[in-house]
Amino acid sequence: GRSAVTVTAVMLGLASIVAMISMVTSIFAGFISYLDKSLSADYLVIPQSIILGQGNVAAGPRLAAEIRHAPGIAAVSSLRITQGKVDGTAVQVIGIDPDAYLKVAAFDWNTGSSDAAVAQLRSGRWLIANGIYAAQHSLVVGQAVRLETPNGIRTYHLAGIGNDYLNAKLSTLYASQTNLERDFNVTADVLVMANRKPGADPDDTRIRIARIVADYPAFRLYESESWRAEQMATFSQTIVIFDVLVAALALPSLLALVNTLAISVLARTREIGMLRAVGATRRQIRRMVGAESLLLSVIGTALGAISGLWLGYALVTAMGAVGWQMPYSFPWSGLIATVVVGLVFGVLAALGPARSAAR
Repeated sequence: GRSAVTVTAVMLGLASIVAMISMVTSIFAGFISYLDKSLSADYLVIPQSIILGQGNVAAGPRLAAEIRHAPGIAAVSSLRITQGKVDGTAVQVIGIDPDAYLKVAAFDWNTGSSDAAVAQLRSGRWLIANGIYAAQHSLVVGQAVRLETPNGIRTYHLAGIGNDYLNAKLSTLYASQTNLERDFNVTADVLVMANRKPGADPDDTRIRIARIVADYPAFRLYESESWRAEQMATFSQTIVIFDVLVAALALPSLLALVNTLAISVLARTREIGMLRAVGATRRQIRRMVGAESLLLSVIGTALGAISGLWLGYALVTAMGAVGWQMPYSFPWSGLIATVVVGLVFGVLAALGPARSAAR
């Protein structure tokens, strides 16, 4: 009975670890995919604060126009932002240029949507919803959305469901910049993306853009590699928090194993004494307790790894129900680390009880 309880404790602890590692690995893989698709332009001109929402500093169309005409630049697109309401609930509305957006960026599409949705924004009032907003409101492609604007209620239709990096965690709708100007009176850009012409000198092009951006002190120029490196550094800092959580989950498993082995040794004092009386050595007694601990750890680790992989896959799949369709990333390194930790715990847990039994 004690052994069963111990195996269960180890299994639950390690299953939680594997499931958390699976989910975190998949989330990071999904957000890196968003980053590589939606903010992969050669040059990004971003406000000092990139948190989209109310109160962002924006620039008029002149900034994007100047960058567009700079030597060495091939394509330029921008993002514009405003707030609307649907059924009395506020929602962020992002304006994109359907003709230029896909030349410098892309959406990470949910199942059933594609780049054709961007082209559809050119004609009439069409919207793209991100995954969170679509899940919250059970939207399907083609559905009508009554959007409250400063110029009255306007009926849009849903062209597709997709995510980008900056807005993946915010309820967001995307419309054409033409409709944003017509219905919301918004013409200012909060982010400008540009690609370099093939063969253009990277240093010369960057210097030219930097001179333009210098006239807009609220904005900062990034090259794609430096921007990605900065975001990856943020991801790395976040992983430390999850490492602490993993350690917190692993500790109870070790304590349960130590507790069970200690109680088992105390409960079998007579049996162990009889083994010593008939000739068992102290080394043999230590090996017996150590083997028992390792056996329990192996069984608990194996069940925990299998259960954790299943639970992790279920959690990643469940995120799709709230709008985050993340690719499942098999946690090879996390799985190996968990197995090693489980077995090491088994050896460490046996040290004290084994010594006690040998005495």
